[in-house]
Amino acid sequence: MKISSYLLHKNTPSCRETQIIPTITIKDNRLVENYYVDFKTKAKVNRFINNQKGDPIFFNEDDCEWLSPTFIRNNNTLYGFSLIEKSNSVKLFFTEVKAQVDFYSFEPIGRFYAKDKNHFYYGPGAKKIKEDYLELFFDETYRDDWNKLYPERNVPLKNKLWNSNIAVSKDKVYWKGLLKKDIHPSLKRINQFYWADDYSVFEYDLQRLKKIEEFDRPTLVYNNFIINNSMHGLVSDIHKPAYCYYDDRQPNKKYDFKSFKPLFEDLRGSISNEYWWYKMEKEIEKDE
Repeated sequence: MKISSYLLHKNTPSCRETQIIPTITIKDNRLVENYYVDFKTKAKVNRFINNQKGDPIFFNEDDCEWLSPTFIRNNNTLYGFSLIEKSNSVKLFFTEVKAQVDFYSFEPIGRFYAKDKNHFYYGPGAKKIKEDYLELFFDETYRDDWNKLYPERNVPLKNKLWNSNIAVSKDKVYWKGLLKKDIHPSLKRINQFYWADDYSVFEYDLQRLKKIEEFDRPTLVYNNFIINNSMHGLVSDIHKPAYCYYDDRQPNKKYDFKSFKPLFEDLRGSISNEYWWYKMEKEIEKDE
């Protein structure tokens, strides 16, 4: 079993897959991982890597090659490699790419994405993407002030791009290889937990983007403040903070008003007095 020079190149960022792949061996024409250790016995698990249903996949030891962290070639067939790690379980499996792959032009463009002269591909789940143009996407401009303050903690942009699950064409966004019809390529990250494009705002939980249906996008305001060596992101529309849409509640005077004071004090005079915070401020003044 060969490992592509791409994976061994010093400029290729390390990831879990690149740690696992060198430990994989072939037994009875099946791939066996020798990376994970049983929590109780402390012995290597040495599990076979099958397809998602658990059916065995047989490899030609003389004609198979890891092409990237999430793609492996077996004879003339391409497989995507999926790795799912949870607190108490690990799943590893292969999925066959249903396409005529041109291996002469095949090349990785990141940890999860690759291309040949015909298509683009996403490794986990073996997704084929029919686009003439696709590039990796990553945005973290909300951290600019933080990165200036703590440059030693900043991960190079090329590494973040390489690890990205997001790719964009001229007018489409792909998240983990799937077309997201409700997301526009104007997408940008506005803080740790929220993204926005020109039309919508999305919650982000490290696994997916979920559109906040009731959020009034034209009145979006946000900022990120560094307080006590920690970054605090505030996101709101004219009606209420973004997180209030999660449990469908109204902002309160005890917590939300105090939390959003830095944002609305900073914007005072530049936005409408109809924003919830300014209305609440007047109510508090009357009560006093």
